[in-house]
Amino acid sequence: MKVTDLIKKEYLTWKSGDIVSLSAGTGSGKTYFVINVLAKHAKENNELILYLVPRTKLKKQILTRLKKAGVTNIEVKMYQAIEHSILHSENDTSWLQAYKYIICDESHYFTNDALFNANTEDSLKLILSASNPITLLMSATGELLIKYIEKFYSSRSIKEYSLLSDYSYIKKLSAYQSEEQLYASVEWLVANNKKSIIFIQSDKKAYELYSKFKDDAMFVCGVSSKYKRYVDEYQIEQMIENEKFETLLLITTAALDVGFNIEDIEVQHIVIDMLDTDTFIQCLGRKRLVPGADEKVNVLFQNYNNNQIGGKLSMAQKNVSLGKQYYKVKAAKTEKHQRMSLNNMFYYDGESDVQINNMIYVKSALNVSRFKRYIEQPKGFIKEIQKLLGYEDKVYVLDDLQDRQRELNILQKYEGVVYYSSKEAKVILQELNIKNAHYKVIKDFSEANKIFAERQYPYEFIVSKGYITDDIGKRKQKRIYTLCKTK
Repeated sequence: MKVTDLIKKEYLTWKSGDIVSLSAGTGSGKTYFVINVLAKHAKENNELILYLVPRTKLKKQILTRLKKAGVTNIEVKMYQAIEHSILHSENDTSWLQAYKYIICDESHYFTNDALFNANTEDSLKLILSASNPITLLMSATGELLIKYIEKFYSSRSIKEYSLLSDYSYIKKLSAYQSEEQLYASVEWLVANNKKSIIFIQSDKKAYELYSKFKDDAMFVCGVSSKYKRYVDEYQIEQMIENEKFETLLLITTAALDVGFNIEDIEVQHIVIDMLDTDTFIQCLGRKRLVPGADEKVNVLFQNYNNNQIGGKLSMAQKNVSLGKQYYKVKAAKTEKHQRMSLNNMFYYDGESDVQINNMIYVKSALNVSRFKRYIEQPKGFIKEIQKLLGYEDKVYVLDDLQDRQRELNILQKYEGVVYYSSKEAKVILQELNIKNAHYKVIKDFSEANKIFAERQYPYEFIVSKGYITDDIGKRKQKRIYTLCKTK
């Protein structure tokens, strides 16, 4: 089922001031509904549509689609343009009243980007303050925004439409942990001529990866990134036009995490390095399945360990703690609408009070609950991704597979070797360099045997008593250490 089939003719009953939530996965026809159904209806009634997007690449692609469809009553703007006008004391909403519909595409932008763009709440406030337009919130991951509106705009009702996402097209889901494994995996993709999209959270890491494989890759990052000069704008224009890229690899930051489509049956591998699961889902959705084709996709993602997640958890907890202390923050006055240098979750309202950015507050609170959930269970982040995608098979961590093979090779090398002191035998443990659950290298034979059993290694250390003859022919009892293969 597509969005047009879900909504049917109900859009005819929408009234001025309504908030309509359209929660549906990528490729479900959200944009198609706006361009081919809603725009046509609006044109018949001499009505205009404002189409808002969060990324410049998406804006270009929407404009291209509108031109191809011959649609002339939709104006495309970026949320950041509204925020810029607000920061320059332009809070006038009269211009918004000219539109019958305001389409907030990828509306999770308001919550997801809030942690690094403290102005997202401003644009949402302005949009919702316009009384005439019908506001349509479209996203595959917009649940938090709906909760935000229900809490802080409780007097407003929301018409909700929802379609479940189907990820059965994922053939294999794997994980990696180290940067070395990421590079090794990309080397394999290149060596085997596998066309792939690679999403990297850090623009620095994305550029470094691109530098290694630039003969086979194109690079995309945000317009404000210092690495923007390495982006080939002609390649971008061609990709927008054709919804395909010509290189073997597309290495991109979250600049392409929303809205942008790649419809290419040759792309069967996606690599994602994103801790935020909403962004993860958005990145996965950039690959659109070719209609009528039985496509399968292999997904490799970064698995975050407890130390990495713990750092993010601390930052989120700090925001939540500050939010709880909000009413203890002293009011202060300033002439301009400026963020406090203390923390971007608070700002002066330009009159007399310190205000809280509730968008950052609720996003931080969500992150606290998520990060705690990841940490409190073994392989928590992997299990979260499995649950989101409905993936029931085992997810292998490629680093672990390589470590496993390395460890088995070492054990095989020392199988049956007899040592007459624990110091000599521990050369095996030193070479294995296996760490326990507390990230400490094991130095004890009994602990090693437990780990061998857990990992189903067919080996164990046997400590027995035996006799040796010294240089003068005298027999002495000694402890004997042997690595033996089990049945």
